[in-house]
Amino acid sequence: KKKFTGGSADISQFAEEKASELQQWQSLVDAYIEEKTDRNLAKRIIMAESKGDPRVTSKRGAKGLMQIMEATARQPGYNVKPFQGDDLYNQKENIRFGWDYFIAMRNKFGDNEAASVAFNWGPGNATRWIKEGRKIEKLPKETQQYLNRIYNSRLD
Repeated sequence: KKKFTGGSADISQFAEEKASELQQWQSLVDAYIEEKTDRNLAKRIIMAESKGDPRVTSKRGAKGLMQIMEATARQPGYNVKPFQGDDLYNQKENIRFGWDYFIAMRNKFGDNEAASVAFNWGPGNATRWIKEGRKIEKLPKETQQYLNRIYNSRLD
C-alpha cells in the first residue's frame, strides 16, 4: 500500500478509496436488510460504531464496521448464529452478525433505543438501566454519545 505524503494526488486517491469503501459496505447493508428504515438504522449504527471504516479496532478490541468483540462473535447467545470465520473485519459477515445481534437485542428489549443501549453497553447493563427507569442521564457518557450519534444524526 502506498504511503500517504499529503500531496493532492495522494488526497485524491485517499478520497477515492474511502468513497469505494463506503459504497461497498452500504451496498452490503442494502443487500442484507430488507426494510428501508432498518437499512438506514443499520447504516447509522455503523457510522456510530466505526465511522464506516471496515478495518478499525477499538481500544477494547472490537473490530470492523459493527465493532464486534471476539467473545461475542464466538458465543453471541440470543439465538444469534455465531460469526462465521475468523476475520472480524470481513464486511459482509460483520454486517450480518452485527445486525442479527442488534435484532436479537431489539426482540429482547422491545425497541431500538434499548437495543442500541444493549448493543453498546451490553445486555446486562441494559436490563439494569431499564429496571432503574430508562433515564438517559444514568447511562455512561459514551453510551449517551452513541445514542446521540445514531438517533440525532443524518445519513447523507
